[in-house]
Amino acid sequence: MSQSNLEAEKSKDDGVLMFPESQVRRECGNRSDVTWWRWKKKKIIPSPDILIESRNYYSAGQRQLAHAAILQGGLAQ
Repeated sequence: MSQSNLEAEKSKDDGVLMFPESQVRRECGNRSDVTWWRWKKKKIIPSPDILIESRNYYSAGQRQLAHAAILQGGLAQ
């Protein structure tokens, strides 16, 4: 099983597989919290789908959109 699947969690509400923002950031070049926040504010990357216990989580679809935004925007390291 890959590391990304190890950290994924199922939402308590509907059983949808969700990925913590910290994991998505690592997958996209390990950007800082501040950089990630700026990119969300400027809509360069998608916002997380849900907030669970003060932590942001992305659905599989939003996670893929974040990956694509980093690659298409020339922001990959």
